[in-house]
Amino acid sequence: MMSMEAVIEAVGLAALKGHSQTVPQPRSSVVRVFLSSTCSDMTVERSVLLDKAYPEIQSFCQSLGLTFEVVDLRWGLRDMVAVDHMNTELCLGEIQSCRQISVGPTFTVLLGNRYGHRPLSRVISEREFELLVGKLSNLDDIKFLNKWYWKDDNNVPPSYILQPITTHFAHYDNMAADCAELRDKDVLSWQYTEVQLLKLLRSAALQAEKSGQITSEQKNKYFKSVTELEIEQGLLAAQTPDSTSVVFVRELPKLRKKDLQKNLAAFTDITVDGLVDSEAQELLSSLKTRLFSDCSSCLHLNSVELSKGGLEPSRKEHAQYLDNLCEQFMSQIKERISQQVGGSNLGRLGGDGDGGLGEACSLLHQEIYHHASVCGRECAVFRGRESLLGKMCLTMWNLTNTRHMPLVLTGPSGVGKTALMCKLAQEMRGLLDQRATVVLRLLGTSSLSSDVDALLRGICLQICGVFGLPPPTMSVLNTHQELVQLFRLMLEEVSARGEMLLLILDSLEQLSPAHNALKLHWLPRDLPANVHLVVSLPDTAASLLNRLKATIEEPENFFELEPLTCEQSRPVTEAYLSAAGRSLQKEQMEVVLRSFQKSGSPLFLRVALHTALQWTSHTHASDVQVGESAQEAVDLLLQSLERKHGRLLVSRALTYIALSRDGLSEAELRDVLSLDDEVLAEVYRHWLPPSTSLVRTPPLLWTRLRHDLGDLLVERQIGGVHLLTFYHRLLGEQVQQRYLNGEERAQRHAVLADYFQGIWSNGRSKPIQLPPVHTKLNADRKVPFQPLWFAEGVANLRKLRELPYHLLHADRWEQLCGYTIGSMDWLSYKTQVCGVQSTIEDLSLCTTLYECPEMQLIQDAFVLIKPTLDLIEGHADPSLLYTEIFARLHCFTETYPALIGRLCSQCQDWFTSCPDPTLIPRSSFLPPPGGVLKTALSGFKTGTSHFTWLCVRVCVGVKAVDVCPTNDLLVAGSEDGMLIVWNVRDLEVVHTLAAHTGPVLALRVVCGGSSCVSCGGDGALRCWSLKTGRQLYCIQEAFSCTTQITGAENTSAQNTNTENTSEQKTNLQNTSAQNTSSDNTSEQNTDLQNTSAQNTSSENTSEENTDLKNTSAQNTSSADCVAENSSTLFTGSPTTGSLHTPLCSVVEESAVIFTQAPNQCVKAWHLETGESLYDVGPPGQSTMLGALGGCVCVLSDGDLLTFYKASTGLESMQIRLSKPPDSNGSTHTLSHSETHSSTHTLSPTCVLPLVRQNKLLVASKEGLIFQVSNNGTYIATELPSRVFFLSASEDERILLAGCGRLVVVLEVQASSLQKQRELPHGATVLTAAVSSQAEVLVSAAEDQLIRVWCLSSGKLQDTFHSEDSCVTSLAIFGQTVVSASSSSGSLKVWQLTSDLNIRARASIPAHSSLVTISKDGQSAFFVHCDNRKEILTWDCTTGEITRKSADAMDASAEVCCLELAQQKRLLFCGLRTGTVMIYPLDFPLETLCIPPLKDIPQIQSMAISPHEECMVVAYDDAVCLFEVTARDSFPCVEGPLGRFSLTQLCSPLSCMALMPNSRLLCGGEGGEVTLYNFRSSTATQLEPHAARVTCIALSNWSSQALVGSQDCVQRLWSLSPLLLDHTMEYKGFVFEGVLCAAFSVNDRYIFTGSLDKTIKVWDVASGDLLCVQYVYSPIIKMAAHKDGIVAVSQQGRFIKEGFRCPAQVRPGFNPLQNFQAQFRVTSREKTLDPQNAVSRDGQSYNLANINLMSMFKAKQSNTCVLL
Repeated sequence: MMSMEAVIEAVGLAALKGHSQTVPQPRSSVVRVFLSSTCSDMTVERSVLLDKAYPEIQSFCQSLGLTFEVVDLRWGLRDMVAVDHMNTELCLGEIQSCRQISVGPTFTVLLGNRYGHRPLSRVISEREFELLVGKLSNLDDIKFLNKWYWKDDNNVPPSYILQPITTHFAHYDNMAADCAELRDKDVLSWQYTEVQLLKLLRSAALQAEKSGQITSEQKNKYFKSVTELEIEQGLLAAQTPDSTSVVFVRELPKLRKKDLQKNLAAFTDITVDGLVDSEAQELLSSLKTRLFSDCSSCLHLNSVELSKGGLEPSRKEHAQYLDNLCEQFMSQIKERISQQVGGSNLGRLGGDGDGGLGEACSLLHQEIYHHASVCGRECAVFRGRESLLGKMCLTMWNLTNTRHMPLVLTGPSGVGKTALMCKLAQEMRGLLDQRATVVLRLLGTSSLSSDVDALLRGICLQICGVFGLPPPTMSVLNTHQELVQLFRLMLEEVSARGEMLLLILDSLEQLSPAHNALKLHWLPRDLPANVHLVVSLPDTAASLLNRLKATIEEPENFFELEPLTCEQSRPVTEAYLSAAGRSLQKEQMEVVLRSFQKSGSPLFLRVALHTALQWTSHTHASDVQVGESAQEAVDLLLQSLERKHGRLLVSRALTYIALSRDGLSEAELRDVLSLDDEVLAEVYRHWLPPSTSLVRTPPLLWTRLRHDLGDLLVERQIGGVHLLTFYHRLLGEQVQQRYLNGEERAQRHAVLADYFQGIWSNGRSKPIQLPPVHTKLNADRKVPFQPLWFAEGVANLRKLRELPYHLLHADRWEQLCGYTIGSMDWLSYKTQVCGVQSTIEDLSLCTTLYECPEMQLIQDAFVLIKPTLDLIEGHADPSLLYTEIFARLHCFTETYPALIGRLCSQCQDWFTSCPDPTLIPRSSFLPPPGGVLKTALSGFKTGTSHFTWLCVRVCVGVKAVDVCPTNDLLVAGSEDGMLIVWNVRDLEVVHTLAAHTGPVLALRVVCGGSSCVSCGGDGALRCWSLKTGRQLYCIQEAFSCTTQITGAENTSAQNTNTENTSEQKTNLQNTSAQNTSSDNTSEQNTDLQNTSAQNTSSENTSEENTDLKNTSAQNTSSADCVAENSSTLFTGSPTTGSLHTPLCSVVEESAVIFTQAPNQCVKAWHLETGESLYDVGPPGQSTMLGALGGCVCVLSDGDLLTFYKASTGLESMQIRLSKPPDSNGSTHTLSHSETHSSTHTLSPTCVLPLVRQNKLLVASKEGLIFQVSNNGTYIATELPSRVFFLSASEDERILLAGCGRLVVVLEVQASSLQKQRELPHGATVLTAAVSSQAEVLVSAAEDQLIRVWCLSSGKLQDTFHSEDSCVTSLAIFGQTVVSASSSSGSLKVWQLTSDLNIRARASIPAHSSLVTISKDGQSAFFVHCDNRKEILTWDCTTGEITRKSADAMDASAEVCCLELAQQKRLLFCGLRTGTVMIYPLDFPLETLCIPPLKDIPQIQSMAISPHEECMVVAYDDAVCLFEVTARDSFPCVEGPLGRFSLTQLCSPLSCMALMPNSRLLCGGEGGEVTLYNFRSSTATQLEPHAARVTCIALSNWSSQALVGSQDCVQRLWSLSPLLLDHTMEYKGFVFEGVLCAAFSVNDRYIFTGSLDKTIKVWDVASGDLLCVQYVYSPIIKMAAHKDGIVAVSQQGRFIKEGFRCPAQVRPGFNPLQNFQAQFRVTSREKTLDPQNAVSRDGQSYNLANINLMSMFKAKQSNTCVLL
């Protein structure tokens, strides 16, 4: 892995900018060694190396992240003679390939006493051959040479080609049993023929050399053996042979010539007559002399005596020789690998210290190299298309200096789009600007160009490298939505810098469908100046093309690539043939061009020319076929390969490549073929392998086939491994169509699954039946072992990628579930190595092919986990993933024990064996899959850096929201001026617009969803095209924005309000207000609550669409007017009671938009052009309210409404709204024939049009709703309190009014508003919406709860927590709800059809602030936020809320504090009235109380001593001490025994804890900490905190106390004597304040819950932080439980966890490895005392031992009263 600087250095800036196609090859991770040896005499050595040495070296390489491969083309063959004489060329070609890609040694020689086969030259140049022929005087010799060597004029230059053996000996390779005699005869004949041909050529060569007509080198090629040719190329020609080569020479002493000729002929060179070839032996001696001289440092000499049977491994001396050879081979190869690698580990995760970014940069280098290589190949043979290229270049040139849209190239598949795009990249470098950067991606040709996230990630990193931009964080690169936004921001940044950039994306249809990539939401439609984007796709991809045509408005941006004409194809043909060193005869050329003319496809031409390369000049045109289409040409090519190599080998090799996920390396393919029993049976049909215990496919068979496939197979490098795949997808499709049926496909996937699973590795034999043997053989296939990890930090990437894919398609469901998807080890490693998105893709593939609810739940769980892993840059500590999986899925274990139950069990096993401190979940406490929250739409983020993708970003609020169901669009604007458009069906970002320099105050979708208008804090109104993202126009200083900007700066919540009630009539408004506390109940304070933003829409959609399509999205408004074909964008300041100021109003039927600037009249502008039209209303004296019925409504003179026609600007009518005389809720109708003087000043809070009824609703500050009709009449209805928002159902029959903590539901009648019901809430309601069918009402309040109501019955159906902030906008889409908050940068998508039982079993009602829990973890007691007079019990076992009797836990007043005496089982409830209610849990029918004290009645909080003998109650001015005792075994309370005046504190009391011996430790709002002794009435001040003290926790033995504050500091005190032990500080990026804490049962650890939504574990002895766990919600209460804790989160989640810590924490352990934070501990020096292991139990009560009769007769306590 490498950094960005390393990428620039390795690739070169020119290549990074696309100026050079010569890109340095990325470092390979393959060790590929060619093994050179003679065939027969080294058979035993090669087999032993294969059996013993290769597996050892393979394991060694795997531990380094390398792949080891040996190319031994002589293994498994009977001889090296091939019918076509190609073996020598193939061997030399493999040597060259090893030298190119091997990262270590490349060449090894096994040389004995045999010189080897000396082959005939297959190709002799015309000049040389004719020269040699001229040296022969015998005509018969000349005829004999010409019989076998034919001139081929198609070769360039012309040459003489040795004809295949079967040309004259037809039965040479006929293995049929009935042709054995003929075959033997032809074999012998060829041997004599070969000798005669060699004799003639050598004789002629000697004469030619003697006469000086050829060189010695030219002569020697007729004498040299294949072995010497290999040694010369692989060893002697190498620049550094010592580091890349190893030579092993075997000598045979005491070997007699007589023995060689008789018994040991295989170990020396024998002539065809059976005599020792003395000439060959002399050449061998000369070769050895050269080796000993030139390669002594890498040469190893071994000596062994042969027995009569040759080399026998069973003999001791021979076995010792073979063992020594293996040891030497392994040590030498390992040494050279280590030298080349340099001790680094190429495959280790995080090896560069830069984590995922370094890995991404390494992949970028591979990607640039890959596309540059393909581009070079395509451009090398590209000819023509000048006209189209010129048009495209000219179009880009003309668009350079303006904002523009992408260019689109289309055409039939195979017409040459890729080649044209490559040529375009080459041409545009010089045309645009020499400084221009060209980024080329040929989609689908590499794994990184097939996934949209990987594509964008690579492009963004390349842009960073070129323009010197700091790279983004991995959290951004790993999050799809942020990555899309980053991509667009980078294009704008490049343009702003004045740089030139050209992006070329070929074959959009090749993208994988992940992240809805084929919906093209990620593709920018509006490009800035100097940035160009060209994409291509086939015309058969109709859906993609239609999307582009719908959003790219300029038809001149589309270019169609026509098929090539016959004349245009001629130069292409000539270029291709020239590059291959071939030509065609005229008749042959006509055959090709005539066939091409019928298709016009360059792909056909490529395949046909590949076939034509095999034609010689004497191949008759009538004997060749190339087909008439690309498919037919591919079929004919496959037929020819089958005839030459055998149908089975061709079909299996190609189908394995086609079925692989990313392609196969050559080593993998040879291994897979060796696992295919049918292939092996075919190979060894007529002879046996070298060993019956070790059976593999001879490597030469694949090498020959690979050579004949040529450039139809291409290599792509993934992770340093070179993988084979097809040149064009059509080739793979034809292979599958030709060779695969249903069963065959599954069987081939099964073989691939066996290989990647490693079933037959590690010496495990696989049975096979070979034809020559009548019994099955148990043969080792020698395939590599496939562990998940090769070594620490070195993952098996190929297995992780391929295995689940093949198990799935092989229908091996049980293995898939057991080995991959059902294995936590697998899921953890896959997520850790490949990223969580890769795991999700595997799961998605499973759920796509199989309907499995369990698998779907696991997939959804990983989707929920992904944002967390993205935030910590993808690679997480396994404990985080195990915790997430268990805490989300454990609730499903009973329902789905097979898969989910197994995963959860594996999680528990992992926690048990984890070597580090860890929290062990015992229950589900995280939101499970299938829950109410579907996803979050993020994107609104900002920071301090100029490059917004670099900094630690803080979420900003969503200020305005609107929807367009017709086009599935959701538009939102934020306080940082950004505007984001989502597709609500796909939940993908469509546009990201930098809309305003100030906050977006309001927006509205207009013109049927084709555009929208936005109003910003910069005072500008802008109109945007929603198709392209372009700004259509801007009206500067259109309205006053002073109020809005001030409100945005000073308030915690900014509410965005919109309303849409018809398909063509829209309305929008924004109100700025401040949220008040949910605990505020007074009417006076209710008036200060902020108003909400709620989106409404009456768009009707078809039943066939999804729930997101059938929508009714409501926007409630604080001041909004909506009319037919009209909309209003509105804002104001309800906190001050001032008149709201509308931003603008739209009347679409007249195409007019109205705005009002400060102290000016209302201005009208043309909606489509922004052109000024006219002014209406008196300047500075009128206020625009909105639009209705084609008119704009203006308020003036206190309560005068004037309507002006939008089409003309003329006054239509005037109405005065008078306050009705009676305000008892009745309806008043006042007709006005003329206006009169103002009777009062109308202060509207919100406005809503009823379009279908031609009415306008105006809500006033006084709690009145005026219903104004278009005929000049109105009625007034009084509501309980001031109306903050109005919203209507789609049919306008139901009206919702937000009044403080109520939502009033009214029925709209012809002449009145009839109240139906009031829906109470626990806090001020901010927004509400009703579904399209008026069945469900959804509301959101300041308590951060979203409530779902049945509209017909008024019953509360569901409640869920809004996660992080108050919801201020809602939109309902069928069963889906989208919520937004003015204090959060993300929009939430909720599913109303989720399983309520899942949430019920896991949680108590969210936002229940008063909670206490039992230490046994069985129950929790809480006060519901909607009814603070009722105490409820939640049973952890059943997940149900219960009460022992109907009224046993009802309080007489609001409960303000809650405490539980654990051992005595007493529940204490403090009331606002000053009463303390005491509920004995063992006596459910009884209730005790402490009456309020006369002088200090108000209760603030309570605390109970650790042993429960005392309790304290904090009142307004004092803390009183009470004794908890018993009378006749019945509990009672005595006191007060002491009083501590709170006036002694400098600030109000915030929390307290009661210690034994009547000592009170309390903290204040100002951070002071006081220790008060009730017995001595003395107070001691402890070291204060800088912020409010939020938590005080006592150890079980009361020897220590933890004091935590709202800042990052917490202090651990020893209480006897009073000493500060540790000061522990924790710094993160969010609020760190401690909310609650608890000591473990043995007092060794402290558990804390903080505002940063984490649970932390601290060591009491050292103060060190041991563990941090993110739980998604602040913990509000916790208690020690057995080996861990029980806790409750703010969302109501009940958490039960154990904690496990080893005796010694390993060195280097970092508890913050998953968090971007730091901690510091300051400790005093001290001598630690042993800690008590068990705390003392308090007094307990057994119901069976209590005398109930005597209990009731007992004297009552003076303090405690039995009720």
